[in-house]
Amino acid sequence: MINFGSLLLPQPAKALRPQAGQAGLIVILLGVVVLTVGLSLFVRTSRQVEIISQQEESARIFSAAETGIEKILADIMAVEQNQISFGSISSQQLNLDNNTAQVDLTVTQGNSLETYLEEGSTAEMTVSTTATVTINWSKVACDSNPAALIIAVHNTDPGSGAQTTRFEAVNGSGCPESVNFSTAAAGTSPYKFKYSLALIAGDTSVRIEPIFAGTDIKATGTSISSGQFTITSKAQDSSGASDQAKAIEVKRTIAAPPSFMDYTVYSGSSVTK
Repeated sequence: MINFGSLLLPQPAKALRPQAGQAGLIVILLGVVVLTVGLSLFVRTSRQVEIISQQEESARIFSAAETGIEKILADIMAVEQNQISFGSISSQQLNLDNNTAQVDLTVTQGNSLETYLEEGSTAEMTVSTTATVTINWSKVACDSNPAALIIAVHNTDPGSGAQTTRFEAVNGSGCPESVNFSTAAAGTSPYKFKYSLALIAGDTSVRIEPIFAGTDIKATGTSISSGQFTITSKAQDSSGASDQAKAIEVKRTIAAPPSFMDYTVYSGSSVTK
């Protein structure tokens, strides 16, 4: 028997070091991914918190501006009831929310009227001279069935003091004619129709009511002493915590009784038929 003895073969080197390097690289990459996701979530959360804070502050300042509008509207009603003078409300300043919101208020009384009137609603103007009042209305043409106007002019006779109301019905130029309606001329852009209302001595107010449809309307003339109020409310943060500021502008027509009162007969004692 031949004994070859022990045959020692060389052992392959263990590949532990490359595997350890790969594992370390994977750990680093995972750490980078986790860190990136974490930073992204942190930034997004911070932005959301900031946006929510800004929205809350914006809503607070806007609410302060609305409060100013509500106060002026109440003041105007008091002026119309002769409880206070207009000069006392024309310019005001409010400090709200524990002096963290400052509101600057201004109100002017214009000698024109520009608004939108729903069908059957009315707007009134006071007049002081006999100069012609120019009324432009409707931004849609006849093929869109625009509004016609019923105009009521209130008069107090300079001699007798008798109070009367006369009416004028006005249809748009080129629109289907209606019985006893006057026809308006072409309007001044963007309005489609225009009517020149002649006044006489003793006229005190003009009331306009659209029929058939609602309409945009603009009335001008040197005879108009009061057409509408323009209210501006500017609110800003006064605490120094933010630079939020909001402004609101509102137009309000002068107070007037319902239009059906134009057709009411009344007397201090009795009515003889």
